[in-house]
Amino acid sequence: MPYKTKEARRAYERTRTNHLAERVLRSKCWREKRYGVKYPTSTNCQMCGKEICGSDIELDHDHKTGLFRGWLCTYCNVSLGMYEKIAPLARRYLQE
Repeated sequence: MPYKTKEARRAYERTRTNHLAERVLRSKCWREKRYGVKYPTSTNCQMCGKEICGSDIELDHDHKTGLFRGWLCTYCNVSLGMYEKIAPLARRYLQE
């Protein structure tokens, strides 16, 4: 996106950064209310043990029951989600 001045570009970047930060904060607040937990500032991933902080902390919950399970790093959270989706298919394939 071309800008006429460097100041216009900086103003756009500040607005965009502020907007993204507000979206993350609203999302975390919604999850805290929904699951009745408070996001920690830093913790260890409950799956791999890696130290995590800030936006790397993911709230893990059971999609069937909606219950909070723990705090995971982004990698483990995505991996667990993929495992939950593919595990039944993999078991069926391996039994054949």
